Amino acid sequence: MNKATIYFCLFIGYFFLRNIFMPLSNDDFGYSFIWDGENGGNFLTKSGEEFQHRDRVESLSDIFKSQYSHYFTWGGRIVAHFFAQFFLWIGKSYFEIANTIIFAIFIILILKLSNTEFKKSEFAIGWIFFTLFCVSSITPLNIACMTWLTGSCNYLWMATLQLAFLLPYVIAIRSGKIVDSKLKIFFMAVFGIFAGWSNEAGSLATIFLVSTLTLLAIREKLFQKWMAAGLSTAMIGSFFCITSPGNFVQTEWYHSIDPVMFNFTPEHFKGVFLNAFLPIIGMDLVVLLPMIIYFFKRGLIELDISEKIMLAFAAAGFIVPLAMMFSPKFDSYIAIVSFPFMLVASIAAYGKLKFYIPKKFGAAIFLAAVIYAIPLLGIQALIYRDWQNQIENVLAHKNDEIVYVPKVLEMPKIFTYIYGGTFPNHKYFHPYIGGVTADKNFFNNVMMAQYYGVKSIIAKE
Repeated sequence: MNKATIYFCLFIGYFFLRNIFMPLSNDDFGYSFIWDGENGGNFLTKSGEEFQHRDRVESLSDIFKSQYSHYFTWGGRIVAHFFAQFFLWIGKSYFEIANTIIFAIFIILILKLSNTEFKKSEFAIGWIFFTLFCVSSITPLNIACMTWLTGSCNYLWMATLQLAFLLPYVIAIRSGKIVDSKLKIFFMAVFGIFAGWSNEAGSLATIFLVSTLTLLAIREKLFQKWMAAGLSTAMIGSFFCITSPGNFVQTEWYHSIDPVMFNFTPEHFKGVFLNAFLPIIGMDLVVLLPMIIYFFKRGLIELDISEKIMLAFAAAGFIVPLAMMFSPKFDSYIAIVSFPFMLVASIAAYGKLKFYIPKKFGAAIFLAAVIYAIPLLGIQALIYRDWQNQIENVLAHKNDEIVYVPKVLEMPKIFTYIYGGTFPNHKYFHPYIGGVTADKNFFNNVMMAQYYGVKSIIAKE
C-alpha cells in the first residue's frame, strides 16, 4: 500500500468519525417533517405563534409532497433537500456512511479533474485536508457544510454533483477524442438538470465552467452534441432553482426580520463584503497558492489546454463569492461552494511545478495533521456525549409541560482559537442542543419538541 492510499484511508476515517460525532441540529428537525407551506412552512417565522403539528416524513411520496410545497413556499433546492429528507427519514447512521462515501468521491473527482494520478497524490490529499479542515476553520465550514446532515446535502453533496458533471467535459478536451452518441446526449441532458438545480452560486459557477469548456472544445475542434445538451439543461435547472417562488417568500421573511440587511443598501453590501466576501477570498487565495506560484514563475503567455482549464476553474471559484454578494443571505460558510473549483486549479498547478517535497518535511506535515486531528476528535466526542445525555434527559421528561435544557459542554478557550468553527456547539449552531432558544415557540424549539415527542423545550442558563 503506497503513501497516498494510506493518507487517503486515514483522511476518510477521520471524516467518518467527525460525522459520527455530529448530532442532528437546527434545520434537521424541521426537514424531518413534511413541509407544510399552507401553514407557514416548518420554520415558524414569528415569536409567539401557537404550537403547530407537523407530520413526520415516512415514505418517498411524503418527500415528494414535501418538496413540492417547499419549492413554492420556501426555496428551490429540491435536489439537496430531497437527500436531506431521505436520510432524516431512514436514519442518521445511514447518512454517516453515505456522506463518507460522497466525501471520498469528492476527493477522487478533484484528483481526476486536476489530472493527478492517485498513487502520486500524497501532496494533493494533504492539501485537501489542510484547506478543508485547517484553513477553513475560521468559519463553521467543517460542520455546517460537510458533516451536519442538512448542510452537507446542500453543499458537499451538491459540490460533488457539480464536479461529476464537469468531468466528462474536461476528459473530452484533455483526451482530444470525439465520442458522441444519443445515449451520452440523453445522459448529459438529465445530468445537467440535476447539476443546475443543485445550489444557486455553485450552479452559476458550473454553468460558467461548462460554457468555457464548450467554447474551448469548439476552438480545438472537439465539440460534441452532448456538451450542448448538458449546458442547456444545466441552465434550465439553475433557472428553476434560482427563480423558485419560495426563494422570494424566504427573502421577504428575511426582510421582515432585518429590513436594512436585506434591502440591498450600502450597509448591506458593506456588511457582507467585510464579514463574508473578504474571508472567502482570503481562504481561496490560500488554497490557490500553488497556482499563484506556478504562474508567477511561468507567466501568462501562450497557455496550453491544461493551463486554460486550470484558470477556468480558478475563475469559477471566484464567481461564487461575487454572485453571493447579490444574495439576500450570504454567510462565510458558503466558502465550501468555491473551494472545490479552487482545489482543482491548485492541485493541477502543483502537478506542473515539479516541486519535490523532502521526505522529512512530508513526515513533519503528516505528524502535524495527526496532532491537529486527535485533540479535535477527543473534544468533539466529549461534546457529542454531553449532547446525547441531554437528549436522554429530554426523553425522560416527556410528560412535563416544559423541558429545560442547559448549555452544551463548552470547549476550552484555547481550542476555540485553534479550531475555530469546527465544533457542533459553535455559535452557528447555538450553545444549546438542536439550536433551541429561550422562546418555546421558536421554530427550532417547536420542531425539536415534536421530533422527540415532548410538549415544549426551552433553553435555560
